[in-house]
Amino acid sequence: MIQIHNFKAKDIPQKKQIELIKLYRETNDNKYKEEVILANVKLIYKFIEEYCQDDTYKDDCLSIGFMALNKAIDKFDIDNKYHATFTTYVSKAIKNGIWRYLNMEAKAQAHISLEEPINYNDYGDPIYLKDVLPDTTLEDEFDDLTYDIVIKFMDKYFSERTLAIFYYKFGLYNYPKLKEKEIAKVLNMSRGNVAMAYAKGLRAIKSYINNKRTPKRRI
Repeated sequence: MIQIHNFKAKDIPQKKQIELIKLYRETNDNKYKEEVILANVKLIYKFIEEYCQDDTYKDDCLSIGFMALNKAIDKFDIDNKYHATFTTYVSKAIKNGIWRYLNMEAKAQAHISLEEPINYNDYGDPIYLKDVLPDTTLEDEFDDLTYDIVIKFMDKYFSERTLAIFYYKFGLYNYPKLKEKEIAKVLNMSRGNVAMAYAKGLRAIKSYINNKRTPKRRI
């Protein structure tokens, strides 16, 4: 188990943590922020133990975790209009920060060149690693708090076809991450229709997040 160095974790009720965040923002006194950090420091070590098996990266993951925690304290909506708990928000921020860092390191250490064919399609054309790596993730499109809101919105308002497009594009629920042209082939759609359905779905999500507008029918 990783040692917590000079940080002595504290058990502080979530309601009290929100009060400390308010005091920190009102006074800009870091002592209140430090209390909130100590109340959540165990989460950082929890996710390091869960995701970072290589000791080489643990110090970096520790730094990433603290940066994510600091940012979460600064960004959390204390009015809680999305009805997400602070613990949920912080956990998501820390986990995503550590996961993204490790994912970037894994790609950097890959021995396969992006320009080297990794396979060939049915027509004998080469398939390159750069063509199958996802351009983005759903977490990159939305911040850590709204991510869970987005998932619930999609499940409620998206048609099965639009859901499939998003699942394939972002690799959700163990779906393989695919490019638009590959999604089009799997779903027997034109690439243009895939792009339009994705854009329409993304606009609907952002309209809901920003203005609380919900579609009248499934997208």
